Amino acid sequence: MRIAVILPRFPYPLEKGDKLRAYHQIKALAAEVEVNLIALSHESVSEASKAELSNYCKSITILSISKLRLLINLILGVFRSMPLQVSYFYSRSKKKAINNILDDLKVDVIYTQLTRTMLYTQHRPEKKVIDLMDAFSYGMAKRSINASWLWKRIYRRESNLLKVMEEQYIKAFDAITIISDQDKLRVPHLNTTDITVVRNGVDVDAYNKADITPTYDLVFVGNMGYTPNIDAALYIVNRVIPAYRDKFGQTLTLNIVGARPSKLVLELESDSVNVTGWVEDIVAEYQSGKLFLAPIFHGIGQQNKVMEAMLCEVPCLVSSEVAAPFNSLGDTKLLVADTVDEYVDTIYQVLNDKIEIPLLVNTAKQAICQNYNWETQTTPLIQIMQNLV
Repeated sequence: MRIAVILPRFPYPLEKGDKLRAYHQIKALAAEVEVNLIALSHESVSEASKAELSNYCKSITILSISKLRLLINLILGVFRSMPLQVSYFYSRSKKKAINNILDDLKVDVIYTQLTRTMLYTQHRPEKKVIDLMDAFSYGMAKRSINASWLWKRIYRRESNLLKVMEEQYIKAFDAITIISDQDKLRVPHLNTTDITVVRNGVDVDAYNKADITPTYDLVFVGNMGYTPNIDAALYIVNRVIPAYRDKFGQTLTLNIVGARPSKLVLELESDSVNVTGWVEDIVAEYQSGKLFLAPIFHGIGQQNKVMEAMLCEVPCLVSSEVAAPFNSLGDTKLLVADTVDEYVDTIYQVLNDKIEIPLLVNTAKQAICQNYNWETQTTPLIQIMQNLV
């Protein structure tokens, strides 16, 4: 079987969630089918990145979009009544180019990632699968709740237009996938019986390394240019750490790690808070903290950072929203908190050996290894494509 994978970004290096999902799915798909990659990009793609994907792809096409074009696209999106994240990635000339490539490839199945690239493939006659990935319309609505007046209007507009667009074009696709049962329930405007959950996995071997002695009390890892992650870092530094100091008279140390740290995140750096950008050895960063925190209250999807931390044998304290996609694994041993007081008390218990940490992390690691490797999680996607053909 020959497939084409259409992506809004080149899926390497792995500093964003959509890239991570696309890369590992391509890697797993390549063991079963011929993969032809077509990726948009507003950044230059290194030869090393191309070489990495060439290990799994029969052909690779990169369609560059200039930053000026992206800005024009955003402006046009306002007048087109189009979701900004769709307009941002859309170009008529690139659609024509993709059509020409697909005509030449004569693939059996087109796999489109995200609503952002829906307009490039919805009209094609081939069998088509779209990965919504996350419930973005829900996520935008959730972000609007605590946003400033201007951003509240932007987020609400984005949420409403995403719903309209999904309703309008989703029927053109033969199969729909999404990342979790939780996100599936968050798109009630679609016929959820037609949506298949294809969860993320984790590269088990990459995180199975020797222990490193932690040098910080807490660690948080993620794309630090992404709003929910920025908010989580602010929550830890501005609310949890001061509350802990007030209650126990101790200042917690924190390591914040991740690509593209925003100005707000960079300003958090202090004697007790370290901010690190992109790093090659992320395992060492996970293990730099005695406890991994993820107080994310308006995120969507499945948090790979939590699975990675569990594989690194670091205890994880997360919000109930982050824990929800893992609830099917009743033995993952995630620590859960939703208020500042709950975070403070649980941190104290972990740092002062009030919780049996070895049992906690061993059970968590075992559950992830058994249930969340990429090959297992990509199997439903392969089955969908085989059934369509």
